[in-house]
Amino acid sequence: YFATDPVAMDCVGWRIIDNEVRLNHGAGLTIGSSGVARGNWIHDNGQIGAKLQGNGAVFEGNLVHDNNFAKVYRSFEAGGAKGSGVGLRFLGNCVYGNDGSGLWADVGSSGVVFEGNTVFRNAYQGIFYEISTGGLIRNNLVGLPLDLDPRRVDAPQAPPHLDVRAPGR
Repeated sequence: YFATDPVAMDCVGWRIIDNEVRLNHGAGLTIGSSGVARGNWIHDNGQIGAKLQGNGAVFEGNLVHDNNFAKVYRSFEAGGAKGSGVGLRFLGNCVYGNDGSGLWADVGSSGVVFEGNTVFRNAYQGIFYEISTGGLIRNNLVGLPLDLDPRRVDAPQAPPHLDVRAPGR
């Protein structure tokens, strides 16, 4: 459970803007409470592109692709970007081709917003809101996973816009 990651304690309020982030063994970048990752090109990292840990972090306008080349188990923090906390914002990102989930808020999060993201061809869930409350998934374009061929007649088609609310407990 990465909420206790010591790295997150040191990255509160960080601003990571307009960088190329690649070829890291684990996560490409980590932001803590009130941190911002904006306009970054995050690709080819060993496990996951980005981690958001804490409250009020914003992940916006990033291009996130081809992460988890180390083939970490998909349901254990692998893929595009994963967060845990209150009031996280995933806004206007393009997330594709990751070996894991595209965008993911983990257990115990609340008030997380996924809005205006384009998420497609990831090997696991496009957007995953796991055992959390009070979230909003709105106006995202969510496509097919990697292992489905869109040319197949029986391939499932995701609606182009999805508005989902996760009520409180």
